[in-house]
Amino acid sequence: APLGELAGLSRLVATLCDSASGIGRSGVDILQAETIALFNQAEPPASVLPRGLAFDCLPSSGPLDESGMSEAEARVSRELARLLGQELPRSVTTLRIPVFAGMGIQVSLETLRPLTPERALECLAKVADLDIWPQPEGPSTRDAIGEEEVLVGRLRRDPSSTHGLSFWLAFDPARLAVSHALRVAEARFRGRSA
Repeated sequence: APLGELAGLSRLVATLCDSASGIGRSGVDILQAETIALFNQAEPPASVLPRGLAFDCLPSSGPLDESGMSEAEARVSRELARLLGQELPRSVTTLRIPVFAGMGIQVSLETLRPLTPERALECLAKVADLDIWPQPEGPSTRDAIGEEEVLVGRLRRDPSSTHGLSFWLAFDPARLAVSHALRVAEARFRGRSA
């Protein structure tokens, strides 16, 4: 949204890389069991997923509807429109990746007006709960585990678009949810006597 306020948004494409923990504890357990089985050259156990996840990347994070979209993709697309306060062309893909925790999102967007990567970074550096990653290769999902901020990195021009930018986000969804719930509770109960 801050980038949209600065340069206007005309299109957004996001690919979410969701970990095994996105399924819950059963996802973590199955990834662990599959990994051990494959290292021991044994048959992987039955899974809560349509196919094994260890040493693979699944092209969706859940069942697909008649249009080919998963429930998570539809939900994220709706949330993006709500959070950005506008309807704009957008495409969301969710993948299930073989990591235990954390989430990464590759974002490519087009702005209405020119916006340099440097100016975009200056803008994002002022946003609460975002932390700009200092190394050029960007943060990994592991780097985000336990962090209360969304880590932003690899911000660069998108050469496929005149006014395009691409960047990577890494975060810990469980930690963010807990942190948000605590802030809401603090705000709600602030000022009440015990």
